[in-house]
Amino acid sequence: MSVRLRPVARRTALAGAVLGLGVVTGCDLDPRDGGGAGGPADPVEDPDTALLVEAVTEIGTTLGLLVAAAADLPRLASTTAPLRRLHRSHLDELGADATDVVAHDGRLGRAAQALGTVRTRERQLQGRLADLSVAAESGTLARLLASMSAAVAQALAELPAAPPPTAVPR
Repeated sequence: MSVRLRPVARRTALAGAVLGLGVVTGCDLDPRDGGGAGGPADPVEDPDTALLVEAVTEIGTTLGLLVAAAADLPRLASTTAPLRRLHRSHLDELGADATDVVAHDGRLGRAAQALGTVRTRERQLQGRLADLSVAAESGTLARLLASMSAAVAQALAELPAAPPPTAVPR
């Protein structure tokens, strides 16, 4: 049983918001206006916007994998529940929602293989969040991403090495 989630929509919303800022600030995109480049009317794009979008995408992709693992392999549902809660709270902190969960379309295999895939993806996410925190220009965003990276590392340390045993019918 595979869970199908809507594709990422947050990226589109954030891009629209950034473009909307240009419209609201009176930015004219007409090259024939004769205005000098770099003038005060040019909109300044927040460099952290791209980092925010990337963080949401990375977390949404990881959460999509966890949702698929729990749905396809019920043995992993309780094992991955803390990670799913963690990533949902991180998406909430970043102002994202359920539409930012990227559906996992790959085959997960058996429980042990799927748990290995989850562990690998969580390590990648942890490292990426740390990298994004270093790249952030805003101290607030840097601290938030660093704390998310640390939380993923802690949750990863608590992830069991093997999936729970299969229930034996009596």
